[in-house]
Amino acid sequence: MRVPVADGRADLDPRLDRHEVTLVGLTPVVDRTPPWRDGGGPPGLGEESR
Repeated sequence: MRVPVADGRADLDPRLDRHEVTLVGLTPVVDRTPPWRDGGGPPGLGEESR
């Protein structure tokens, strides 16, 4: 499950039944998407080639 992070905080709202206990583990993920994935193409590719 992915949880959005805002200002370094991940807000969770777990629903627990009476006397229920749960363990939540969070693992940070580094976005390694290349900056050109915005649709502009790879760096160095001129407008005439697109």
